[in-house]
Amino acid sequence: MPLDIRTIPCLADNYAFLAHDPETGATALIDVPESEPILSALEDTSWSLTDILITHHHWDHTSGLAEVLAKHPARVIGSAADSIRLPPLDLAVSENDSFQVGSETFSVIDVSGHTINHLAFFCERSKAVFTADSLMALGCGRVFEGTKSQMWKSLKKLMALPSNTLVYSGHEYTAANAEFALTIDAENPELIARINEVNQQRASGLPTVPSRLSLELSTNPFLRASDPKIQNNLAMIGANPQDVFTEITTDNIEMYLSKLDENSNPSWGIMTPQHMIEHLEHNYRIASSEIQDFTISTPEKHIEKVQETLYNYKPMPVGYDFPLYKKGQLEVLKHENLATAKLKLLEARDAYLEFYKENPKAIVKNVVFGHLEKYEWYLLDRKHLNHHFKQFGLL
Repeated sequence: MPLDIRTIPCLADNYAFLAHDPETGATALIDVPESEPILSALEDTSWSLTDILITHHHWDHTSGLAEVLAKHPARVIGSAADSIRLPPLDLAVSENDSFQVGSETFSVIDVSGHTINHLAFFCERSKAVFTADSLMALGCGRVFEGTKSQMWKSLKKLMALPSNTLVYSGHEYTAANAEFALTIDAENPELIARINEVNQQRASGLPTVPSRLSLELSTNPFLRASDPKIQNNLAMIGANPQDVFTEITTDNIEMYLSKLDENSNPSWGIMTPQHMIEHLEHNYRIASSEIQDFTISTPEKHIEKVQETLYNYKPMPVGYDFPLYKKGQLEVLKHENLATAKLKLLEARDAYLEFYKENPKAIVKNVVFGHLEKYEWYLLDRKHLNHHFKQFGLL
């Protein structure tokens, strides 16, 4: 009999999964973003938790572990190569290993890219794969620790699974991923039909996870780097699929900046285009530790809650006053014109990215979010760019 799999919403947009073997009563939990909804699901189902599978070390996949184990002692399984960053493991596994949960065999796949030593777990009999932040519905995880080459190699492993496999990914990012997919695959009728379905599901409060691999193969642009239509849309006909994938996953900030001119008007706020660009530059200089002569504005007791907002796709609030600026006033412009400001922004962003390549363990202060590590700065960068690009209609 196949596993009975339950999707459990956690935090703002995470998912955990309970996989129950009806033959033996064994139950596996895949990832532990937080304890309360998982404990409630175990109580509702009366299932006995026997195993906890950890896909990778990020806190939004592990933070509820201690509380769950306190009430349901279980075998904890995770990456042998990443054991130093994971909670204590009872079973350390590597690629091509397999283990049993009841009568079901879980096969281990290394899907490094989002993080190094990220694991996925494939259940052939139940036609299910738990991918967390590697392959996602209509997308893939952002590459933080690994390389684009590693992520492409990881996705190819998952693409080779049977097409009727259900993909259990770790976040409800599908609607946001759909917006991006349309930018490079707008004439794909299967994608358009899927987006309509996704919108209906979300309007009804339903998860869009899991998704079938066959659907990902036909609509997810990150899996279609060898498709001539995608290559044509990117002006990369005949290119190596890995190069196409790299282009798809590259933040093309220059493309968005090219849409911005002196006549661009904000949807909210009093910023001019050049003020917005210089504001972004200022934040990159903070992120690369060049500017640190300020005091954190958020009270210490609220910092953890504020930092948690980095891990979801909710937009930044409109009308928020940046603490380093005087309320209701525009800063004096530093650069001669908008074109120069754009160049200085790109220089500051390059310096920020280079800083974290050279200092991957650096902890750098932010005026609102407190002390942040590399991964958290990348999350903040994504939110911050989206916020201001939408402000000026660039997204």
